This record gives sequence, structure tokens and C-alpha cells, in this order.
Amino acid sequence: MSATIVMSQMIDTGIKKMCCDARSKVVIALAEKYGFDTEEAQRFIDALEVKLVRKRGPSQDKKEAKKEAKKLKEGEEPKPKRKPNGYQLFVKDQRPVAQVTVEGNLAEGENLKQIDVKHEVDRMWKALDKDEQNHWKQISKDSDSVKDEDSVKDSDSVKDSGDDSVKDEDSDSTKGEDSD
Repeated sequence: MSATIVMSQMIDTGIKKMCCDARSKVVIALAEKYGFDTEEAQRFIDALEVKLVRKRGPSQDKKEAKKEAKKLKEGEEPKPKRKPNGYQLFVKDQRPVAQVTVEGNLAEGENLKQIDVKHEVDRMWKALDKDEQNHWKQISKDSDSVKDEDSVKDSDSVKDSGDDSVKDEDSDSTKGEDSD
């Protein structure tokens, strides 16, 4: 439901008069401070007309409040974030590498542009074979939530580094238990 408020001409006239009075006071104060002719400045300023501009529609604050109310209705909780897909995990991991590559290819005096880094990461993703892309997609599927993303990445780096000492210790301990 909306209402339209019509302002009378008297209100417009009153607002214009208040603006002109304030403007005159400012001219007098500036004339005293900087030593210019008050009457000449007042004639120049009076030649400029005060225009009232009315803003239509609700203010931005009301719009944002309505959006928030629409998002979170009574009793509802915000939707949980989606976990990142394989490509997003790859980008997060490989962006620093791509940035170094792009910086190395820059001409002297040329600035690094993030779009160039993005293009390099895209090129790197497309250069991966299907098995490697599926590996990143599997990491995404295996992670239970967005917070587990870092732990999945850490466990992936352990696998890639070839450090099997953790696996060997586990297998040794199980062998010892079986023999007893």
C-alpha cells in the first residue's frame, strides 16, 4: 500500500526562501573573510535560481531493509554457502603460480592485471588432462563443508609430496597388532 503526499506551493516557497537566506548569510561571511564586495556577489548569486529537486521512490535505506526482510523471513536461517567445486579449488591453489608466471612475462613498465592472471589459470586448467581435472572434482566432492576445504587441500599436498611416512607407520602398527 502506498500513499502520495502532495506538497503545497507554500511549502516550496518557504523552502526556497530559507535556502536564499542561508545563501545570503554565507555570502556576507565570505565577503568579510576575503574582502570582496558583498552587493556584487549577492547580485551574482541572486541571478542563479534555487531549484528544488524531489527524489522519487523510496530511499536506498528502505530498499536495503526490504531486501534483508525478504532474505530472512521470520524464523528462517540464512542459506549455507555452497562448497567450492573442483575448478574453484584449483584456482585457489594455482593462482599464486599463475601470478608468478604472468609477472615473468610482463614487459618492462607494464602493470600486472588480474584478468591476465585469471586467463593464465584458465589456460592451466584446460591444459590438465581429464584425470587431473577429475582429481580436483573428487576433492571437492569429498569435502564435507566449506571449512573442510583447507584440510582437504593439506591432505592433498601430503599425497602429492610423496611423503609416505605417515602411511608406513600406520601399516607397521597394524602388522604388529596382528602378530600378537
